[in-house]
Amino acid sequence: YLDLSLNRIKIIKQNFFEQNFYLAYLNLSNNILELIEPGSFANLFKIKYLDLSFNRLNNFKKDLFDANNLEILEILFLNNNFLFSLDNFFTPKLVELNSAQNNLQHFPSDLVLSSIVFDRINLSKNRIQNLTQEFLLN
Repeated sequence: YLDLSLNRIKIIKQNFFEQNFYLAYLNLSNNILELIEPGSFANLFKIKYLDLSFNRLNNFKKDLFDANNLEILEILFLNNNFLFSLDNFFTPKLVELNSAQNNLQHFPSDLVLSSIVFDRINLSKNRIQNLTQEFLLN
């Protein structure tokens, strides 16, 4: 469990979490995060909860993770950032995704289809104009 919320963190360097193999809960909300370097979360092999809300992020890409830790991520908060898009990434256990109050113009339907257990998706207050039918299948 690591709570770094309500600080002034601006950048997460690639090796910052290098030794945190067993970290399951990480809260980085309410900082001034603008950049998370590729691979920054690659060694978080037990990560289930990740909160990046209320920051200044404009992209969120799958290269932040290792393919194996994406398979156990269950809760992801990206709300209240400046995100324009989300990468398609395989997240079979993702239960909750909050990406409200961003600048999303589309939502990758593959993200929803890749999760077997999606329970809650919040996309409110974005700029989404079209959703594909696959979005509603889950």
